[in-house]
Amino acid sequence: MTDAAPSSVPSRLLCVALLGLSLAGLALLPGAWAGRCGAAALAAAIGLAAGGSGRGGLKPAAALAETLIRFGLCLLLVLPAALLAEFVLAPAIRLLMRDGGLGPVLLLASALLLQLFCWWRWWPVPTLAWTDALESERGRWASLQLERQLLLRNRDHFWQLGLWQALLLSLPLALSGWLAGQQRSLEAIPVLVVALSLPLLAWLMLRLVRTRGQSAQAPARAWSFLEGDADQTPNLDLDDAAAEIDADGEAVSDEEPAPPTQGSPDERLLWAAGRGDRETIEAALAAGANVNVRPDIADADQRDPLSRAAASGQVGAVRALLAAGARVDGGVATGEDRSPPLLAATQASFSGRIEVVNALLANGADPNVSDRTGRTPLHHAALSRDPGVAQALLDAGARIDALDQEGHTPLVAALEQLNLPSAELLLRQGASLEPTDGLPVLLALAQAPDDCAEALPLLRQFKLRLDVTDAHGRDALQLAALNGHAGMVEALLEAGAAVKHCCHAGRTALHWAAAGGHARVLQRLTFLGPPAELADHAGDTALHVAVSAEQAQPEVVRLLLAMGVPPERQNGSGQRALDLATAQSRWTLVRVLDPSVPLPGSFTADEDEDTDPPEAPPVLDPTAVLLEALQRGRPQLACELLRSTEVPQAGLGQALLLLADEDPGRVLPALLAAGLDPAAGDRSPLDDLLAERPLRLELIQACLVHLAAQPRHRGALVLARARRDTEQEAWLQEQLLQLLDSASPTARDVQRRTALHHALRHRSDAFIEALLRTGMPLNARDSAGFTPLHALALRGFGNCARFARAMIRGGADPAVKAADGSTPTGLAASRGEFELAELLDWPALAHPGRALREADLARAARAGDRGTVARLLQLGLPVDGRDERGATALIHAAGAGQLALVTDLIGAGAATDAATQSGATALSAACVSGHQAVIGLLLEAGVPVDQPMRQGLTPLMVAASVLRSEIIELLLARGARIDTRAQSGLTALEAAVLSVLNQGAEESGLACVRMLLERRAPVESAPVGQPGLLHRLLGADQNRPPATEETLLALLRLLLPRGADPNRRDERGRTPLHWACRHSLLEVVELLLAHGADPQVPDVLRQLPWDLLPPKLRPQYASRIGPRGRR
Repeated sequence: MTDAAPSSVPSRLLCVALLGLSLAGLALLPGAWAGRCGAAALAAAIGLAAGGSGRGGLKPAAALAETLIRFGLCLLLVLPAALLAEFVLAPAIRLLMRDGGLGPVLLLASALLLQLFCWWRWWPVPTLAWTDALESERGRWASLQLERQLLLRNRDHFWQLGLWQALLLSLPLALSGWLAGQQRSLEAIPVLVVALSLPLLAWLMLRLVRTRGQSAQAPARAWSFLEGDADQTPNLDLDDAAAEIDADGEAVSDEEPAPPTQGSPDERLLWAAGRGDRETIEAALAAGANVNVRPDIADADQRDPLSRAAASGQVGAVRALLAAGARVDGGVATGEDRSPPLLAATQASFSGRIEVVNALLANGADPNVSDRTGRTPLHHAALSRDPGVAQALLDAGARIDALDQEGHTPLVAALEQLNLPSAELLLRQGASLEPTDGLPVLLALAQAPDDCAEALPLLRQFKLRLDVTDAHGRDALQLAALNGHAGMVEALLEAGAAVKHCCHAGRTALHWAAAGGHARVLQRLTFLGPPAELADHAGDTALHVAVSAEQAQPEVVRLLLAMGVPPERQNGSGQRALDLATAQSRWTLVRVLDPSVPLPGSFTADEDEDTDPPEAPPVLDPTAVLLEALQRGRPQLACELLRSTEVPQAGLGQALLLLADEDPGRVLPALLAAGLDPAAGDRSPLDDLLAERPLRLELIQACLVHLAAQPRHRGALVLARARRDTEQEAWLQEQLLQLLDSASPTARDVQRRTALHHALRHRSDAFIEALLRTGMPLNARDSAGFTPLHALALRGFGNCARFARAMIRGGADPAVKAADGSTPTGLAASRGEFELAELLDWPALAHPGRALREADLARAARAGDRGTVARLLQLGLPVDGRDERGATALIHAAGAGQLALVTDLIGAGAATDAATQSGATALSAACVSGHQAVIGLLLEAGVPVDQPMRQGLTPLMVAASVLRSEIIELLLARGARIDTRAQSGLTALEAAVLSVLNQGAEESGLACVRMLLERRAPVESAPVGQPGLLHRLLGADQNRPPATEETLLALLRLLLPRGADPNRRDERGRTPLHWACRHSLLEVVELLLAHGADPQVPDVLRQLPWDLLPPKLRPQYASRIGPRGRR
């Protein structure tokens, strides 16, 4: 090494440092510099040490021993890593000092890069070693590991903190290497520098931590600081968090329920969809699960599989369900809480679920569907962190100004949550600041629960009007003042809001701030607000309003007095603010308004003094006093107690039972006025009254009359479960009829039984009929899984079969199994009720689970379910019931070729001439499907072989149009007329020819045409002067021929020998040869000429076929079809 080499050492080290940092930045991505500036990153690293304990941050050690232990542990963790890095870095630095070539530079840069990668997963350890996390009972090392794993769940933290710690650690190592290069004889200097630098660095961090801890009232957790919320300290316990992290450091949950292994495929599908488990979904579908299955009525989550998968956010699960045919317009089973998949996806899209939303939209989901509050998917997407979700909905046609029930648009939803990126997107897409029939955006923000002042700068960029008002004439400034949004009031004042604007009542923003009792708003209105002495139309100043407000505050009154509101000003009623406060006994406000006013003796506390609370007087149990008053025969005292004291519901119920010897007209009204609900609770007071014998009819009836005036009461349930009394059964039925209009049909007892469950066990038939007429839930399940049909099967008396038919037709599913697997049919059979068991014997999923309709019979026939059709007919459904297309069960069965089902329906009296909306009959449906046996059965049943259809069509024409030669032959053999013409002039031959034109010259189609021609089907059936079959064949009045020339030639070779006239003229006087020349069908021209076509026939324009040929072809045919004399 030369003498000049040492002098160049600083420059070399500078090059090494720059090159090492550059390589590290290229390898680790430039995200470290985009995270935070250097000062913020250092503060964050220090904040990590302050929050490492998870229970309040770093605290000064209480004992010297604890401090030394922590200090030693920090060195024990860091020093080996530093020494290892030194052994890697020192040789590279020495080589660089000895030889300034490219090799040592690259070696040193690689060593720095290796150090950063090694530091990647262990950067929190040195600072965590100083924290209180080591005080956990789990042990120091286990707690340290757990804290490190919790921190590293967020991979972005290394860019903000870990990289800076690694660079700080590299500084003393680089310094030691430089010293080693300067003084080769002092080999211990590197180790000494590292040993001294690291404790000094740790001491500096600790001092900064303590300084920061003293400047903040409450230290924040490290991860709260990293997440940008240093004002909130979550209560995260290490012992609780340990259950969330597995041995590999990944977060897990010990609350995840195991998948149902014994349930049906439908249950497994619902379970997997709720968790987004694609593999389990595919397995359940492969096992036969219904992709659109509805959950059991007892399931709290009534969403279908697609809605559950959409809510989970797993796009793979959503795509698997969509591929299996899931309906995108599904949701919950019934009720107003409908939640289609798109709504579920957007509700769960706070962090961005755009893949799920796009998948649903691509499969036809309605972007404008709404929930029961009127909120559309765009309302929910406006809350998402990803504006792309809202953009996808807008691209799919979502209404940008859709209104919910409160009149709020998606823009309001975004601004209320201060989701400015989504709000800006909506504004740039044309969202209105004053939607039609909706609440203006500015007014909605002024009434929002939170202060939305940060949204005003964005709105002002889009021509925001500050003078919009609501129905009461209040502008945004007044509404913000009323709701206490001080920040928004200040922003509106800065934007130039009209501070002197008065609403319809003559009030200003100052009045409304006083009405809400918001001192902070009044402080902002002090200098920029309206004149303090202004009064509204009733003569009330802001001071009058403040003392009369529900939230009257002394601080508000002081502020108004300081602002110059005259306290002696009288309102329209001649009252001062002092008079109002005195009349309302608001003595604290009276003292603020006029300290000289004498106060009552009961008001002795000074508002500015802390006084001990007076000893509470002994409290008597109001229930005990009430019951004693009734037992001693003092109803007047009982009524006075009920008016002056709050008695709990249980005490009121006990008092009701004590009215045995009292006139209920005296005490009962007082009990009811005090809040007595005779039917409240699982064992209500009315239950106890109905259990007594003899019944106190007058008292019970008075309670029932009170219940009848209440909405959705439980009176029907109480009467249904009352003990059976043959003598009073008619009276109970009469009372029930009076209660049913306002009774709750869904009321249940503690065993989840409804009134219908109880009535089917021991009430009379008339009682049950009355309940069924009110729309009781017929598939409600109790705690044992029993439905009302289970209870009916156990009834054992009365006309059970009649009730079974009525309930099944009303929507009761007879295939529902109880928790023990029992079915209604099994229970009925076990009791010997075989007729009832036969009525209840339905396979699973055969019943739709709702009230049966006429279309259900047609749907069952379309599926070929002969058993279900028989059951529906047995229930009395009309055999000719039609579906939404007007098709009957017979039409569906005939079209499906269900011979046995057609036989059953004909035997049940089904109309054989019934037609759909399009005119199809059972015979035509069988002809289209080609079911010869069904056709034969229908003809034997008396269906005419030429059964007229819509527009004069016949079954033969239908069979010819679908080119079914075997059906054509069968119909002709049964006597079908071959020369019948429809109203449009269509014949069976023309139908077959037109079908061949569409399908091409296939042998099956030509065979049908040949068969009809052999049976002497008329070829020229159209009237003279109208286009014939050859005209249609050659594309008359069309721009191009209807088929290929090969197909046309095949048909012409069949028709011309059978009497087709090649010289027939249409209404324009043109022959088939004209149209062949018009379309340049040269081979067709030759064929027509060969069969006698006259080339000299002119049309009405005196054009010959030769004139319609293209000019380039005319010389070729001039000698054959050219005009005579022009050759």
